[in-house]
Amino acid sequence: GSPPEGGTSPLPAGNPGDDPQRHHPRDLRLSHFAREDPHVYAPAEIQAMLDAVHDGNARAGGLRPVCKAYGIIGTVRFLDCFYLTLITNRRKVGQIGGNAIYSIKGTETV
Repeated sequence: GSPPEGGTSPLPAGNPGDDPQRHHPRDLRLSHFAREDPHVYAPAEIQAMLDAVHDGNARAGGLRPVCKAYGIIGTVRFLDCFYLTLITNRRKVGQIGGNAIYSIKGTETV
């Protein structure tokens, strides 16, 4: 559908570089595509959501683990896709006020 009068669509249509009025592709932010959900999900709600996504994508193999991650570094856009860079290996290097401090030892972009 079309955005409301005077509004903008939350998702850009087509290639943003095709429209001179739009931001240059390198100026796009993840916030143009995703919004934070204010709801705090219980573990059972998270599992139910994952199960629904898995079932809905069963023909393509469903959900499957890609890697174990300790944190998110950020996103990068190559061509028309966003990729997520994850922290996959860490080493504890200290502690401040009872909180562990880690150095990043490995990353993976998925």
